[in-house]
Amino acid sequence: MSDPKPLGEFGFKLRPLAPGPAAWAFVLLYMVSSLLVAGLPPDAIADMRKYWGVVVFLGLPVILIIFRLLFAVFENVWFAVTIIGMLTVVSATAAVLLPVDAAMAMVFRTYPFAALGASLGLSLVACILKRRWNRDGLPYVALHLGLVIALAGGFLSLFLRTSGMIVLKQGSTASSFELNDYVLSVTSPDGTISRIPIPFGPYGPPECDTAVGRLALKVTRMSSPREQVSTVAVTGQEGGDSATAQLLYKDPPQPFKVGSKEYRIALDSTTISLPFSIALTNSETAYYPGGTVPKSYTADIALASIASPAVAIASRIGVNSPIRRDGFEIFLYALDGTTGVFEIVRDPGALVLFVGGAVFFIALAWIYGARFLSARAAPDIQQ
Repeated sequence: MSDPKPLGEFGFKLRPLAPGPAAWAFVLLYMVSSLLVAGLPPDAIADMRKYWGVVVFLGLPVILIIFRLLFAVFENVWFAVTIIGMLTVVSATAAVLLPVDAAMAMVFRTYPFAALGASLGLSLVACILKRRWNRDGLPYVALHLGLVIALAGGFLSLFLRTSGMIVLKQGSTASSFELNDYVLSVTSPDGTISRIPIPFGPYGPPECDTAVGRLALKVTRMSSPREQVSTVAVTGQEGGDSATAQLLYKDPPQPFKVGSKEYRIALDSTTISLPFSIALTNSETAYYPGGTVPKSYTADIALASIASPAVAIASRIGVNSPIRRDGFEIFLYALDGTTGVFEIVRDPGALVLFVGGAVFFIALAWIYGARFLSARAAPDIQQ
């Protein structure tokens, strides 16, 4: 029997089910407690909320068993190698065979891919708990910790990153942007507005079932799965009445009468309000010698806080020189004369990914720096 795995330098042993007198006494106590609970009256068993302490106590051995079994799996190096291999193969295959939008919708933003990432993260956490937290083991703990943080940041960016466009003419101002998504807006007869996300887009599902109160709705895309959605068919049914309509993306709401009730429906996108406003004050296009091929695009913008609109900060933005403000990044996407197209990006995982990468490379430098110093000191010790 191998020695229990140490957790830190304080002598904790990560083996809750080690076979020994304490373990057998615990099992015996669990069996006696089960018999006592079995003798409770039916009303007490039916309302176990009054005995939550007993429930937690009886469930503790099960939790420890599951924890030990999972830890034995995740701490195995071959399990981590297998997960890394699966992630590599899946990612490479999706990147080579599928367009970017299809790879995101069909592979990277799916629950199976997230489960693979979570499995790798748990394996790294198991490696952290398995190592000794002393001077020799701390660099390796930091190395694995950096990987865990970077992995968490990558998946935060993958699932929570949002982006949209703002089109500004010179002299105009905007304080919100629209996401690249689809939302079915339904206005009920009493004036209540319901906004329902529709999972359409390139390679999305062909139809979506939803409901607003008693009104059942089926939304069917009218375009090819590889094209952006421009027209959808909506079928509504409430009681024994039904109605159908066709909606164009971004068109104004249109009447939708189901029996005696008249709704208004539209297909648009999610609007995100910014904590600041953007104004396009000037735009410039530089050309290569000859004056026909554009060399660079720049735009002068003014950013003003919504709370203090009178105080504006002038900034110059280029195609590859974004501006960061209040958790958002502003990119110059295109420039056509006096009209600028700006991409607004909010990525909550970018900073987490940066911190994880920094921790990883600092730990890597720590490990190899210590080895280099040890190698240089070895000849002096021998002499």
